[in-house]
Amino acid sequence: MTYRVIIHREASKDIKKLHPQIRDRVIEALEKIAENPRLVGAIQLTGYSDLYRYRVGHHRVVYRIKDAELEVLILDAKPRGEVYKKY
Repeated sequence: MTYRVIIHREASKDIKKLHPQIRDRVIEALEKIAENPRLVGAIQLTGYSDLYRYRVGHHRVVYRIKDAELEVLILDAKPRGEVYKKY
């Protein structure tokens, strides 16, 4: 059962700005997240019941899981030092 991946506009901009090699790795990670959003290595953010992060090298992909709609909303894809400033 695959989840539908929705990329937020800001996250889409962040992904486009990435180096091509890193961008490819992030896209591969998004495909894995679509298959299983709670995959090994995905960690739930402290203080949130539906936010998770997934590590891709020095970058983090932050996403929200909506189990009822089988959707994953990608919120951020930034370097580690920048991604947690919102959360």
